[in-house]
Amino acid sequence: MCAGGLLVRSGARAGAEREHRGAQSPDSSLTWNGITLYGIVDVGLQYQTHGVPASDYFPAGTESIIQKNSNGSITAVTPSNLSQSRIGLSGNEPLTGDWSGVFRLETFFNPQSGNLSDALKSQVLNNGRPLAAQTTNVDSSVAGQLFAGAAYAGFSSPTVGTFTFGRHVTLLADGVGKYDPLAASNAFSLIGFSGTTAGGGDTEDRRLDQSVKYTGKYGPVHFGALYQFSGASGSANTAVQAQIGGTSPAARSMAITPRRRTRSPPRR
Repeated sequence: MCAGGLLVRSGARAGAEREHRGAQSPDSSLTWNGITLYGIVDVGLQYQTHGVPASDYFPAGTESIIQKNSNGSITAVTPSNLSQSRIGLSGNEPLTGDWSGVFRLETFFNPQSGNLSDALKSQVLNNGRPLAAQTTNVDSSVAGQLFAGAAYAGFSSPTVGTFTFGRHVTLLADGVGKYDPLAASNAFSLIGFSGTTAGGGDTEDRRLDQSVKYTGKYGPVHFGALYQFSGASGSANTAVQAQIGGTSPAARSMAITPRRRTRSPPRR
């Protein structure tokens, strides 16, 4: 595979750098009363020697890993080569002491088509098609949800940590993104394109709904925990992750993340 990308980004975040012109410094961030509007638009031009026509719905647009339907060279305008295109709202409102109320809502989209990112729709559209007639179709945890990237709210304290409930990226996926030298890019990173590693063996588990997440840092040591509720009785379809790590001058960072996933027995 050979690929190249031109990245176009736009974003707004709290605490953005200000331009100093004269005596006044106008604030260019899109923040109002602690609520920030932000976004990324990532569009590229990609060439593959062995590929499949691009999808209007799959988050990465093309199959960056050679698949069984990779039967010809392609040149295409592709989305989210380096970063997932998104638009979101985040909030941080002081409450009492050093505690704040926090939230994040994040929508993933494909800028080249204007559609919500939806990997499952890319598969459905290819049902029954012979390999030679297929377009890109790959599974993912991003399946057309309005807030596919994140949808959570909770409380945060610099001294105690952050507790949130909703749809989260898992602790394992957080670690993959931080330690991947290619920054988990869709176009250039194997573990970025494939959510199997970040999902602990299942790409759909890269993000979990109905979950509670905690992260905290105490000096050089950091902790994390995540639990997914099943919405039913018993432990079926629940998930548990825990993480402990540390930093030091000799070894900048290390982390251990045990993981357990309990599923319902298969139906017959």
